[in-house]
Amino acid sequence: MWALLLSKLSNPLIIVVIGVTAVAGIQTIRVASVKSDLAKERQSRAEAATRAAEAYSAELKRRDDEFAKVQAEATKLGADLAVSDAQHAITKIERDDAIRLATKNRTCLSASAVGVLNRSTGSPDVPKVPETTSGQQNVGEDAAGTPATDTDVALWISAAKEQYAKCAKRLADWQEWYGDLP
Repeated sequence: MWALLLSKLSNPLIIVVIGVTAVAGIQTIRVASVKSDLAKERQSRAEAATRAAEAYSAELKRRDDEFAKVQAEATKLGADLAVSDAQHAITKIERDDAIRLATKNRTCLSASAVGVLNRSTGSPDVPKVPETTSGQQNVGEDAAGTPATDTDVALWISAAKEQYAKCAKRLADWQEWYGDLP
């Protein structure tokens, strides 16, 4: 059998054909190997992309859930604030009525004292002594001014206390929401 093969190999054309066939076979194997490697790489990249997309989707869901939680808490705080403001308004009306009943509407601060109180700081942010309850002009409105009654002063004190309490509550709520700052 080897002898027959060797005798056939003496023909140069047969040697070239066998050589080309061998090279083509090797190349076919190589191409198949490269295609297999490419397919594995594509599969690996597709799996990595799928994992990344799943992780991204999970992170988006977590953030959406966190946002919904914060939004619900903010809605609740807004509703609580509205209820609190309504309760404060009712309490203020009741307290002002009680002050009007408990005071005599007597002059207790002269017009000049009211004028001093209304211009003491010069800051536009400082509230003025309130209007008188006697129906006269606003306190300190003209050069001479008008005196303030005990009712005016009591209402002014009540309003200042309420404003302070409201500001303190909002500050406490803010600190609770944002936590302690350095």
